[in-house]
Amino acid sequence: MQRTKPLSDEEAFIKGVKTGAVSQQEYAAAAKEELSAKKDTKALKAAKKAPVVHHEPDYHKYFSVQAGVMPLNLKLDNSGRAGYSDGDEYKVGSTSVTVSSKFLWRIKNSNFWLGPELGIGSIGNKSFEEKDPTVLANPSSYPDPEVRTSGQVWRGGLTAHYYINPKQRFAFYVTGSALYEMLHLNYRGELQSEKISSNGFAGAAGIGVETWIDDLMLGLEVREVYAQRSGDLKNSSSVNTLCQLQLSWKF
Repeated sequence: MQRTKPLSDEEAFIKGVKTGAVSQQEYAAAAKEELSAKKDTKALKAAKKAPVVHHEPDYHKYFSVQAGVMPLNLKLDNSGRAGYSDGDEYKVGSTSVTVSSKFLWRIKNSNFWLGPELGIGSIGNKSFEEKDPTVLANPSSYPDPEVRTSGQVWRGGLTAHYYINPKQRFAFYVTGSALYEMLHLNYRGELQSEKISSNGFAGAAGIGVETWIDDLMLGLEVREVYAQRSGDLKNSSSVNTLCQLQLSWKF
């Protein structure tokens, strides 16, 4: 009986037969798996490094939060209070710190967005000399008489964005708002304390710029806010500049 001649590794490789403990096929399979693993690793790293592509027409909703400052030129007419005379007017406003948010919808696949806005601002502490005759007549009880003021500004209404170049790296837009504003000034004298209010409609117009950072947008917005004051604050400036940073999402 003739014995079968052992196959060489080359013959075994061609015929798909294993020889010995390790065959050419196993070497080839291992090499293929190693090469595939390296390719998968490189592809994964490349995918992580690749920038996120934002297709502007895919987005139809917008949400943002803002934080900023607005110098308030508020003037308080104190002539109607005890001890004060005509022309006694005091600057009670200071730089207001503001926070706000917007939720907008794209209108019919255009560059125009519209939606509600809500915000609040602080009115910093101010003080001036108390002239109430009762206080001045008792210097021992009131050695350093002062009137102190502070307050808040609430705004709410509709806001619009119109993007000039929405597909660019830095997207500029013009913005306008129709708002209702409620301003409350806390008046704290030595003998008299009260809340002074000036409520009414306000408008705003300005320009902003945004850029994508991964899935978020970082932006800067500057607005002129128009609000006519009333009552004891009627002589205040009706125009103030608001500068704010914003973080926003489109989805």
